[in-house]
Amino acid sequence: MKTKTEKKTEVTEPIFEFKSFKPAYHLSEETIAFTANIYLNGKKVGEARNSGQGGCNDIYWSDKNAQKQLADFLDSLPEKPYSFDPERSYKIDEDSFFSELVNRYGRRKELQDQCKGKVCFHPKEWDGKTYRYFACKAAERDRAREIIFEKYPDSVIMNDGLNIPVNSKGIHLDD
Repeated sequence: MKTKTEKKTEVTEPIFEFKSFKPAYHLSEETIAFTANIYLNGKKVGEARNSGQGGCNDIYWSDKNAQKQLADFLDSLPEKPYSFDPERSYKIDEDSFFSELVNRYGRRKELQDQCKGKVCFHPKEWDGKTYRYFACKAAERDRAREIIFEKYPDSVIMNDGLNIPVNSKGIHLDD
């Protein structure tokens, strides 16, 4: 007797990004207050916002297929360990997915603010807390980089991270 073998279809990772991401740190109490448009593959598929008072993100989908694509992808993922307790784990849901995306955009905004008008750098082995900078005008940035690498050859220029696209790729992985 032959049994029917089920084919497991592989769900590809959808790449979501925000456009018009506007954090409102002055309203943020427990979470980042923000508004943003949600895009999937260059197409606007919804809007997201959070009042910053500790509640979930409000997601308003204009494209229900995009919502289903995200749900199918999240359902296909294994549980992710908590960073503070690797013995325990959680299932990534829509809210935690977009919360991580908000955090990525928030970190980018902070980095942009920190690097404004200067070249910021840190050693390769970095504690994530302190960094040094070389204040300079835009026209002097190349020379500032040369000086930094002469004096601190193992440095990483933080400004270079500003050119990396921010999107949802890899949110489900351990960062």
